[in-house]
Amino acid sequence: MLAALAMAFSSVTVVGEPDLAAGDAFGSNLFNLLIIGLLDLAWRSGPILNAVHKTSVMIGVLGMGIIGLATAAVLVLHRRILLDDTAAMSPQAQISQVREARLVVRVSESGQATPQPGDLFGDLESVSVGAISEDDAANVVINRVFE
Repeated sequence: MLAALAMAFSSVTVVGEPDLAAGDAFGSNLFNLLIIGLLDLAWRSGPILNAVHKTSVMIGVLGMGIIGLATAAVLVLHRRILLDDTAAMSPQAQISQVREARLVVRVSESGQATPQPGDLFGDLESVSVGAISEDDAANVVINRVFE
């Protein structure tokens, strides 16, 4: 348990790869559920969950619920946005006129053009502009709050 926590913490803070932390958390939990399923097949006295204390079953159900909520959050909050010249604020400032750009993402509850306290930010330096494949899409991690 502490090893998984340490790995998740270091993958986010040291390496800057939150996908690694999420993959480790989901993967280890799903593997643990697989172990319970295999043990259930090997247990000769009926369903294994009938033989364990109800508290253990409730903890397992709670864990599966948390995995479900986290999965739903990843699916709902993950967005793909295509940036092209149709979104240009003026014909003189089209994205096709540059080879590289700084990509800044701001999530604002107020919807104001200027940053407001509480707005969420993320950015990427030197993003190549041009046609790309789905695998080469830029991934922006929103990791700052405007004060």
